[in-house]
Amino acid sequence: MSQYQRLLLITDQHLPHSPAARLAAALAAASGAALHITALVEPPPRTHLIESSLDEQARLAYMETYRTWLEGVTASLRDSGLQLTTEALWTTHPLRDILIHAREIKPDLLIKDVYLEPLLKRVFTTPLDWQLLQESPVPVHLVNQIASALPRRVLAAVDTSTGEAGISEFNRKIIRQAEALALQCDAELHVLYAYDLAPALMADPCVTLVWVEELRVALLEPFARLADDYGVPAERRHFLMGSPVGVITDFVRDQAIDVVVMGSVQPKGLGKLIGDTTERTLLIPECSVLTVRPD
Repeated sequence: MSQYQRLLLITDQHLPHSPAARLAAALAAASGAALHITALVEPPPRTHLIESSLDEQARLAYMETYRTWLEGVTASLRDSGLQLTTEALWTTHPLRDILIHAREIKPDLLIKDVYLEPLLKRVFTTPLDWQLLQESPVPVHLVNQIASALPRRVLAAVDTSTGEAGISEFNRKIIRQAEALALQCDAELHVLYAYDLAPALMADPCVTLVWVEELRVALLEPFARLADDYGVPAERRHFLMGSPVGVITDFVRDQAIDVVVMGSVQPKGLGKLIGDTTERTLLIPECSVLTVRPD
């Protein structure tokens, strides 16, 4: 059974060589989903034209050239039998227009290439991808380098330290999203919880190894029950100690994970600069990130 009905690809001039376009096309072909491609067209660098009518004429001419280009580079996808629609969208506010499109189209996935701003620029602005993670009303799949068109290993990163008995509806939502992608792509589904005891150890240097073991067991129990609920085999459950970013980064590289599915949360304080766990996972070039928000 198809897990997806409609996919939205957000792209720009990089379309012919876009990893996100490659993934979107493969996923649409595998699922039979309709694929809508929205190419964002931002005003080109140019000298300001005094006459507003001439300015509008220049914009219309530029857009017509872009639409012709878009039709040409997507012709092979249309000829392959995909349910494909395309549009070129003039925009001076990319985030606003992407969010409007997401609300109108209501895709199962919004797919886009990763674009990371230099660190210095992040001090003054929030990168578009980061804002999209925080505000998108639909799951966002940000695509980095990909080894194959469809993922072969999908990792659901959960946190069972909170919620009712450690199993919150948000954790279930993350696993359901990862499960849907894995089923559609015939990929392996892995589940990981990176638990960090460092804050507790630093707060009380007198804690004993017995206490640490008791806490570990208390955290493991809801994680195991959550994995049981979704039929995840023992060899694909990973309960690892360490900071989430470090654990996920090492695991992705060691196990050749293609996609990490995780929750997107609003960063606070210093997190706005350095990014929270999800946003910093975007820096891992070997994998892509699929994010869901709490209801």
